[in-house]
Amino acid sequence: GGSPLYVLGTALANGLEVGASVAVLRRVGFRTSMNRVSDVLILLGLAAGVAAFLASLLSVSALALVGGVPDGAFVRLWMMWWLTHGMGMLVVVPVVLTSLHGRREAFRRPFEFLAVLVCIGVAAWVPFVSDPASPISRLFFLPFPFLLWTAIRMGMSGAALGTLVVTGAAMTAAVLDWGPLVGGTPNQTLVLTWFYSNVVVIATLISAAIVVGWREARDAHRLEERRLRAVLDATDQGIVVTDADGSVTHVNRAVATIW
Repeated sequence: GGSPLYVLGTALANGLEVGASVAVLRRVGFRTSMNRVSDVLILLGLAAGVAAFLASLLSVSALALVGGVPDGAFVRLWMMWWLTHGMGMLVVVPVVLTSLHGRREAFRRPFEFLAVLVCIGVAAWVPFVSDPASPISRLFFLPFPFLLWTAIRMGMSGAALGTLVVTGAAMTAAVLDWGPLVGGTPNQTLVLTWFYSNVVVIATLISAAIVVGWREARDAHRLEERRLRAVLDATDQGIVVTDADGSVTHVNRAVATIW
């Protein structure tokens, strides 16, 4: 039942949001596997930040042109639109990308991952379903140890799915007016939920990216070491490799033959 101009403006804004996000991410060398810390920060700053910022501005401007924005409410609606779209990108996009393009460590340990997800879900809901006057309602940091477990053991795919469970609980509780993130107004609740979701997603995904980066560096080092050993063993000259202290680290096969 909205004005055609408003419908058109919102449709253009949503298409612009996706197109601008993809174009910017490609230009800056964003990896769809999201296995670097820079990938997480780029998604936060350029997609959920800049692209969602511009698209929400266009959407609210279209609404304002047809008289759908009350006096003095333009900035408030713009910020609300931006935060919700940005939050959606941070929560959903990592799950999709890491499931399609990541290493999928989570799916290699299905029983462990399922158990951790259950623990994450229980820990995430505890503060939101508790009595607001109870100290337990302030324990919204309970899921973090389990999220770190998924980041260390199951890489980006596990971390992304874990954050989806936690942020999903927070958003559902915000809609139902439950838990410690409920503010005096819906906008205050939205901002608190936005900050909580961002902390959960960014901290967990950066932790996973650090672990994945360390594993890739370790694997690359082992590969180079195997190549070096193969080269040393291929020659018929006896070669002894020592470290700076003079301790022998490698002896090739020719040394054994000469000895």
